[in-house]
Amino acid sequence: KQASFGRVEERKTGILEGSYTESELPKYNGNQIRITYFLAQYWDAVPLALSAVRAASHGWGAARVVATISLGPWYASPDTRPEYHSLTSKELLEQFRTDMEKALPSIHSFCAPDGRASSCAI
Repeated sequence: KQASFGRVEERKTGILEGSYTESELPKYNGNQIRITYFLAQYWDAVPLALSAVRAASHGWGAARVVATISLGPWYASPDTRPEYHSLTSKELLEQFRTDMEKALPSIHSFCAPDGRASSCAI
């Protein structure tokens, strides 16, 4: 499920794709604060979430963005990733690193001094 402005709706397709809609959001006027929260359980969902923020409509592309990315606990107990169940702790740590390295180019371009975010915490 996804919540936005007090609405909760079923996801329309897989991981984030097609589930993020802004049709009912007000136009950005420079005085509003918007909080967009994505539950990215694993690193491979982070680039999709960042691209949704990049593609903001209704003038929200001009809004200041602060990003916080945190997902270590999902790797420690990978209940939502069955293919990780059989991995040892050492293998899970290696999978975490591999997945993170794949997401880093997207995070770097989003969080770089000339990127979309004015601040990032990872």
